[in-house]
Amino acid sequence: MRWYRQKVMAFWHRAALLFVYGTLRQGECNHGLLRGRADWVREATCRGHLYSVEDHYPALSLDKAAPPVVGELYTPHPAARAALMIDLDRLEGIEEQYYRPVVLERPDGTWLVYAVGSGLESYCRPDRRIAGGDWCRYRAGRDRLGPNE
Repeated sequence: MRWYRQKVMAFWHRAALLFVYGTLRQGECNHGLLRGRADWVREATCRGHLYSVEDHYPALSLDKAAPPVVGELYTPHPAARAALMIDLDRLEGIEEQYYRPVVLERPDGTWLVYAVGSGLESYCRPDRRIAGGDWCRYRAGRDRLGPNE
């Protein structure tokens, strides 16, 4: 576990910004984890495919040739960075390999993003792809239609 924590900490030290695309976005159920510990920078996109995991949360498969995935960028507060990282790793199931931290080198800096890990790869199928790459829009449309429609 200790070697793993050091490896993940190295990702966080290399990344200035955190890119979130699902339940951590504003208005979503896990956004509270960021409140008071990171500052909103702007809306942003990265390239990849977004998939629905049991209609509860999304999984991002990064792909430079894919369409944009909609998300938000945050700057973690220095004093809260380590605790935020631990909480996000737990939420994202890093030890279970549901997600994996990836650092993206972008023109505006380095971004940390949690991409799909081997534990969720089975959800990365065409029938689970979220058209338009926007979890919030997908969820709003799904909720408006109801669970049986």
